[in-house]
Amino acid sequence: MKKLSYLFLLLVGIWLAGCDDSSEASLIPEIIPTEQGSDTYVMKGYESSDNGFNVYKPKAIGTPFYIQSKAFTGRNYAFAPVNSESLEGLTAVPSADAFSESVEVKPSTCYWVRFNRYNHYQMGKLRVAYIHGNEVGIEYVASEDIDVKNANIADNNKADNLEIPALNATNQYIEYYAGVSDEEGTQFLFGIHRFQEAFGLGGIQFRPDYCARQREACQRVESRRPQY
Repeated sequence: MKKLSYLFLLLVGIWLAGCDDSSEASLIPEIIPTEQGSDTYVMKGYESSDNGFNVYKPKAIGTPFYIQSKAFTGRNYAFAPVNSESLEGLTAVPSADAFSESVEVKPSTCYWVRFNRYNHYQMGKLRVAYIHGNEVGIEYVASEDIDVKNANIADNNKADNLEIPALNATNQYIEYYAGVSDEEGTQFLFGIHRFQEAFGLGGIQFRPDYCARQREACQRVESRRPQY
């Protein structure tokens, strides 16, 4: 009789444990997609990486981002929060100053995601579906790329508008030549020359005759500045 009682209590305990697990599981919300073709994923590491950690790697980008100190971050990534409840509501990319390299993870919030390439941005849209303990349920979908307007075309050896030289296919800086005749441009190049002298730029190579001309131009600018 005692054996039957122990067996009964054991079965009751197993049943109650099963009920607790199912109740806990029922508290985790379902990630319901808000845009066709989106991907859903459960990220870990919101409370602490000690409780579990993973990363999310968008297929179109191939580089992961992750959660650190309750914020989205990742190498070459930038994020811009947007007041929208669905990814379909994200239609206009915000201005550049709206993006930051690390942004707080907030429930029921959408974000524009920007991945920086040397000559364009790969864009995506991200939504936080829920935050449950150490887990964050997300929805993500790729968006159209955006050209970087101030970069040269790869393998082109000149910069007509004083833009920063782009990287070529072998990941080396393109040789940079520039010539200007107005004072504003000369002052801009004066800043580059001072920066080169201070930090010894190795990526951008200046020809000796170019540097000599810019020193002379800088001296002329200095001589025309008002004396107080």
